[in-house]
Amino acid sequence: IGNNLSSIPTQCYSPFGLGPRACVAEKYLFNLLAGILGVLLYHNDFEKIGPIPDQNGGTFGLANLPPKFSLKATSFSTHS
Repeated sequence: IGNNLSSIPTQCYSPFGLGPRACVAEKYLFNLLAGILGVLLYHNDFEKIGPIPDQNGGTFGLANLPPKFSLKATSFSTHS
């Protein structure tokens, strides 16, 4: 690539690949992440800390990072 970074298409990012050489564990990973998220939501209460970020913030390109914000998780004591 060298000095020609503008030749990289920013809309073509595919972390798991496509076609016959795609990652075989993609569906497993998404199921695992859904389970982890479910456990976190079941056992914790989340609240936003600080202001709501601007919707136009963040970086969009190869990384597609959302605007930064903070959450506070408080554990529920009623679930066992």
